[in-house]
Amino acid sequence: LSSDEPLVSGTAHRDFRQLGFHAGLLFDTHALRSSHFGGAGDTLETLDFERMARVVEGLRRALPALLGPPATDPAQLP
Repeated sequence: LSSDEPLVSGTAHRDFRQLGFHAGLLFDTHALRSSHFGGAGDTLETLDFERMARVVEGLRRALPALLGPPATDPAQLP
């Protein structure tokens, strides 16, 4: 999806990118999967914490390989 799509256009990553910062969006299609999203029924009881924990664990494992070593030289920072 591009940042012009209605489902992602309101996200903060676009603002950071426009300012020249490296930014990404992890998009889980929440609005397509849950009729509760953003409404009165969007409560703790309707969240799938087990699935969220699996996503977080997958990201914890994958992001270091995707991002590479952290920058130690301030000149390398955005």
